[in-house]
Amino acid sequence: MKAIGNPNIHTPKAYTDAVNSPEGKLWKEAMDYELDKLEEMNTWSEVDKSDVPTDAQVLPGMWVHLVKNLESGGKKFC
Repeated sequence: MKAIGNPNIHTPKAYTDAVNSPEGKLWKEAMDYELDKLEEMNTWSEVDKSDVPTDAQVLPGMWVHLVKNLESGGKKFC
């Protein structure tokens, strides 16, 4: 994990790093929020591997974590 503006908060590179960090609850809340928004906008659907044709390409997904500094002085986990 890479340190950001506040040396006590680290930007995780993977889901497990995020949820197992001291800020795990905040990262999990941010990820749940993003998933809810994606579902609301119907931007993706989960498929079973057995339903994917052998010649099809399934694009992998990954989390990109960041902490934004708010004008109020607070932090927003994204």
